[in-house]
Amino acid sequence: MHFIRASALVLMLVLTPTLLAFKLTNPFLFNRVNRNLHGTVVDYTNNSRVDNRIWSESLCEKRDLYVYLPPNYDSSKAYPLLIWLHGFSQDENVFLDYVVKPFDCAIASGKLPPMIIAAPDGSLNKKLKLIPPGSFFINSKAGNYEDYFMKDVVGFLTKNYLIRPEREAHGLAGTSMGGAASYHLGIKHNQFFKNIAGISPPMNLRYMDHKGSYMGDFSAAFTELRNDFSKSNMTVGKFCGFFLVKAKDIQADLFNFKDPNIAAEIAAVNPTEMLDFYNIKNGMLNMYLAYGRKDEFNLDAQAESFLHHAQAKGIHVDVDYDPHGKHNTATAKRFIPNMIDWFAIQFKGMEPK
Repeated sequence: MHFIRASALVLMLVLTPTLLAFKLTNPFLFNRVNRNLHGTVVDYTNNSRVDNRIWSESLCEKRDLYVYLPPNYDSSKAYPLLIWLHGFSQDENVFLDYVVKPFDCAIASGKLPPMIIAAPDGSLNKKLKLIPPGSFFINSKAGNYEDYFMKDVVGFLTKNYLIRPEREAHGLAGTSMGGAASYHLGIKHNQFFKNIAGISPPMNLRYMDHKGSYMGDFSAAFTELRNDFSKSNMTVGKFCGFFLVKAKDIQADLFNFKDPNIAAEIAAVNPTEMLDFYNIKNGMLNMYLAYGRKDEFNLDAQAESFLHHAQAKGIHVDVDYDPHGKHNTATAKRFIPNMIDWFAIQFKGMEPK
């Protein structure tokens, strides 16, 4: 049985270009991408066999980071800042794969103001595993990844580059795990971030339907939250009807399923509940949420749960919806131009100065 399930997962990851897809390091990718940009990506990684990684005091180790600088970058001027957070089982290289080019084109055409865009590594390790784990950029038993992000990554950027100080000039964006992290970090650290955007993110980590199922459709008539996380074999993803992803595949590195406080620990990083915890009011944050109806992890139900709760609190969220969208790179690529248009509105008037 274990062999059959492992084989199914291998087939899923190979045949389906999902946002839960491990990216092997390509030492030639960096130079190839940079040759085709108007701006420049600065390499603070070990991906090109030269170790330029930044030091993380929070994790007591070196970590990878890419930093995009716009065309005609002037180190004497302060720029807006956008930080891109990758998905589960991915790393910072996704930024080079399909993210930096459309943002670079938008900046070169004048749609976006010149800005600095950073892409940190939020993977737990880079060993080849069936489903390589992700940190969700939270403090957990895997390590203090929220501290790493706020203290080490943001600290490195503000120390080494001039960043405009207004929170209106700061944004977070990402796909899947990175989209959820954008909301978690943006809501909690709203004194620094004003603009947060997520594509196919898990927005209600305690979601269940009226039957207690994770995979059921959302209904406004039932909004209870899950308290029982003891079933680590609960299905949280389904591909082709029978390729199954279990809760332990995603969360076992972060949470102890036997811990009686696990529900409270998950609630503390759950975007839906964080709206209440941090007393978010309409207008405090600019929020963009994109999701597809056919998400294999049922994240469309979580998105609708979050939006229902936000609406009940009078909080506006800009929504992008694809009735045919799945939890894959193709769907993410379709959403990115709309996300860029949204950021163009949020960053209007935020020119370097």
